Amino acid sequence: MSELEGILGIKFPKGIKISDVTNNSKKVKENSIFFALQGEKEHGSKYISEALELGASIVVHNDPKYKTDRANVFFIDDLNKRTKLENTFHTGPDFELIPAYSRDIKIYQFLQVFYSIEKDVSLGLDFHSSAGTEFLGFTGTNGKTTSAYFCHQILTNLGANSVYIGTLGFKFRDEEFNNSVTSKTTPDIFEIYEIFTLIKSQVQYVCIELSSHALEQERLKIPFTNVSLMNIGNDHLDYHKSIDSYAEAKLKIFDLTRNYFSSFISKEHQPNVPKKLKDDFNNGYIYEDFSTLDADNHECRCLINIDSFLPNNIKKKIYMPIDNHLADYEEFKKMPSLLDLPANAKDIVIKEYKLKRDKIIKKWKFPLQVLEREDENNLYPVTTISKENPNANYFYKIVEKDINHSKLQIIDNNKDMWDSGNHKKITYDFTCNIFPEFNITNLVFSLVSIIQLMKIRQSVTWGDSDAGRDLAYDSWYPHRHAIGSKIPNDLNFIKLPKGRTDLIKDIKQNVIIDYAHNPDSLSLLLISMKDYFKKLIVVFGCGGDRDKSKRSKMLKVAINHASKIIFTSDNSRSETFEDIFKDASSGNNLNNVKVVEDRKEAIIYGSKLIDDDDCLLILGKGHEETQEIDGEIMYFSDYEVVNEIYS
Repeated sequence: MSELEGILGIKFPKGIKISDVTNNSKKVKENSIFFALQGEKEHGSKYISEALELGASIVVHNDPKYKTDRANVFFIDDLNKRTKLENTFHTGPDFELIPAYSRDIKIYQFLQVFYSIEKDVSLGLDFHSSAGTEFLGFTGTNGKTTSAYFCHQILTNLGANSVYIGTLGFKFRDEEFNNSVTSKTTPDIFEIYEIFTLIKSQVQYVCIELSSHALEQERLKIPFTNVSLMNIGNDHLDYHKSIDSYAEAKLKIFDLTRNYFSSFISKEHQPNVPKKLKDDFNNGYIYEDFSTLDADNHECRCLINIDSFLPNNIKKKIYMPIDNHLADYEEFKKMPSLLDLPANAKDIVIKEYKLKRDKIIKKWKFPLQVLEREDENNLYPVTTISKENPNANYFYKIVEKDINHSKLQIIDNNKDMWDSGNHKKITYDFTCNIFPEFNITNLVFSLVSIIQLMKIRQSVTWGDSDAGRDLAYDSWYPHRHAIGSKIPNDLNFIKLPKGRTDLIKDIKQNVIIDYAHNPDSLSLLLISMKDYFKKLIVVFGCGGDRDKSKRSKMLKVAINHASKIIFTSDNSRSETFEDIFKDASSGNNLNNVKVVEDRKEAIIYGSKLIDDDDCLLILGKGHEETQEIDGEIMYFSDYEVVNEIYS
């Protein structure tokens, strides 16, 4: 145990055994080590006594207010922090030296070593390992489940060992979904290791949903290969309090795309270093924090849908690098580099450059800043995806669409990261059976995430040749090339997740079950469905003990787009159904609204109102199989009710 003791900086009492690790007192077993950490509402130190009674052999916590004389309870202040590295730096935008911090958080180090030794399980968080697991993250008010699940299916089809983790549980390759580890959309690092223990196989890719709660709480502090920010609407305001705070939480996704490791910097690229560090710097490694935009490779590893609403506090913090874009790039190449200009000439050329740049950018019509690298000023670089703007990094077209068959094109406008002279656009053609249009957008994010996998190469050189660089890349990421050239054109094997625009098969009438439970998702779904059906009959409700401000907005959306609404119960929790409907009805015309509290009866009633060209949409619960009313959780499935009606 000396290595584990060394990581935590403590000495375990003699004879101590550790069988497993957890931060949940309910999961403590005999000889567990219990990490008592800050939770969403309270500190885990409140459960230390309970954990010890259940058999915990060691307790580690970071609550300075908790005091005890027990020899097996340890206080460690920096459990969940990165520590500053002595005499170690990375370079800032102007080549200044900035103090560097360790990539490894103590908890993460402990878990990696413990699971590797005791359980033969590794997340492969070390980028210097060919067994490294690559995390692909998806966030957005709507679509993160679908995009993450699509991405997992494509990678699995290509032969990769992929796991989906999110609202539906976790799913390794083609195995069944497993909900045994956690009920959270985004598990914490302890639960991630639990999942890997159950999988019992080396995982190459994790396609994971990132909820706003998880991002706000910094639940996962691991490096992500790339992340997707698909949209931001109004949701979870009961927790975040305002749309700006909600957007700020989503913005934290950028922090997940940073790599933390030591890198040798060649002499021609070395910044001026203090004399006392000169010898160490020239003879070894300097710690460099590779940001999402690398000076050589232009790695913009956050994908953003620029067609969707972006709050101002998001737009002010993101930009697209001008030299990562094809449009009129040659005009910029002819201009001298700002870094190479004499000091007395800089102001004139900068002014000329910016005037010319602004003129070109204006016709690009991007709703975000487009900047030269020298102007980034600590903003977050992004890769843009759009169906409206052909100058986006990835522009896509939906060529054909109906319920059973769709065609799309993705046009890659990015210059090749290795050959700066290669500016040729690449067009990908795909067919699938996905509908409606917003699900095709979700599919585009999945596909671009995988395309980006083949583009992202760390600045690694073994020797000075391209061959040396490729050798290093192949050794670190041996499975990427196998996927890169084989993304199939025929994607008809892809299935929507259960409860996401799920058109029930093998019944005479059109019935769709969907998880839509906020105004934006409801509006998107109903507007899309008008293209396919004559009348829309909608069954939905609003959750209790959740954001009350969205209730009347949801009902208004339904009234505007549906022929008939049956308002019913949807996890009323501790609130009364009457109070929930009162909030929903505020300011709305209720002429087309029927109130049926019993959800089963509401679905049966709705089924009697549709003809062959119409559609019954049962919304809000999707895949869920429980209903919580007045503190009681009971079994309930929209699917079973539909099966009873049409069997």
